[in-house]
Amino acid sequence: MKKSIVFSLFILLYSTAASAQIEVRTEAQASVASGDHTPLWLNANKYGLSSLKCHNGYVRAGAFRSIDNDSTRKWAWGAALDLVGTSGYTSKAVVQQAYGELRWLKGLLTVGSKEQPMELKNQELSSGAQTLGINARPVPSVRLSLPDYWTVPYTRGWLGIKGHIAYGMQTDDKWQKEFTHEQS
Repeated sequence: MKKSIVFSLFILLYSTAASAQIEVRTEAQASVASGDHTPLWLNANKYGLSSLKCHNGYVRAGAFRSIDNDSTRKWAWGAALDLVGTSGYTSKAVVQQAYGELRWLKGLLTVGSKEQPMELKNQELSSGAQTLGINARPVPSVRLSLPDYWTVPYTRGWLGIKGHIAYGMQTDDKWQKEFTHEQS
């Protein structure tokens, strides 16, 4: 049931490519290491799309409709479905991103799992959050944000606000249960 829904959503996004600005991306990667694990630099900054096994790989395909940032338009919408087939990972198939978003004026509402860049850290560094950020899988959430600075009226341009608030839920507790053997 879940596979047919995900496949249907992917076909729907892919089939609308002719009538909207849909970008289709494909990617493949393989890692081979001689040690017990894949080196850190091959696992870092991939939004959790990595494996510790020394031999692993994936094939990825996604359809994306980006938000139009045209300031003359009051609202715009975007959506994406990003699917991954894996080998040597904890799961055989992964829904890396599945989200819809709506922009009205400067505000942005995002619902679903979307790769969100870190706000206050360098994206190029491998040191980053393991729960949220460029080293962790996207968390399904509802996120309300001001992605660009909004100048507060009557401050003559001296005060701007940028930020977000989100509510989400971790979906994969399999690793935690296996690691702790469900004892603590």
